[in-house]
Amino acid sequence: MAPLAPNSTSVVFVDYFANGFEHTVQFRTIEPLAPSPAELAAIDAALVAFNAVMPVDYDLVRFRFRAQGSNLTFPISHALPTVLGVNPGGGAEFCTFMTFVGRGANGRRASLQLIGTGIQPQDFAYANNYRITDGEAPYLGAIIDAVGAASPVAIGLASAVWYRYVNVGYNAYWQRRNR
Repeated sequence: MAPLAPNSTSVVFVDYFANGFEHTVQFRTIEPLAPSPAELAAIDAALVAFNAVMPVDYDLVRFRFRAQGSNLTFPISHALPTVLGVNPGGGAEFCTFMTFVGRGANGRRASLQLIGTGIQPQDFAYANNYRITDGEAPYLGAIIDAVGAASPVAIGLASAVWYRYVNVGYNAYWQRRNR
């Protein structure tokens, strides 16, 4: 399958603060020139759903938008939803990640990654394979559903189906930066 340009879909970037660092999560959207109010509401719901896995200092900084076919992002005038993580955070958690994975109808992978989560893989007895299913951690079901609503497409604008698990681990960039 030939690669597609990263800007083949429009994207809402959300900059957030977690475990003492600023990170960015991106949501692929359908509307090519500006996110619709429904898309922003779905993204807000996903950001609030992330509370269950984020540290207590989880806070939103700004929303940005990149139009389909563009390489530039611009700030969005949008009221930030109130978020509040529930995990203590700190320590090695600043480099933890959760990756939500799906597949588009065109066969292309869809993914969304959170960095700086408030959980560590070894906190879960079943995470020895670095994968947690919604059956093993029931709160993940609501988060996966929210991700599916907030980022309904894979690259190439094909509708995405999100798998019922998340991959967890330690981000290599943040590990090296800590050394």
